[in-house]
Amino acid sequence: ALLAINYLKRWMPDINIAWAETLENARFELVNSKNRPFDIILCDVNLPDGNGINLILKSANGKPGLR
Repeated sequence: ALLAINYLKRWMPDINIAWAETLENARFELVNSKNRPFDIILCDVNLPDGNGINLILKSANGKPGLR
């Protein structure tokens, strides 16, 4: 993940990145991001406390433009 973050920061210096090591922290970041919506979610499938795919599916509910 750090490799991806470093790459993104290098090629897109204006990008805002939220880092979360657990599903709980990722949910917190998504809930508290109302003033800075996410364009991209990169998520590990095997987080220590849950499945990242479920996080993305739940995030997409009610957001028809989300792909």
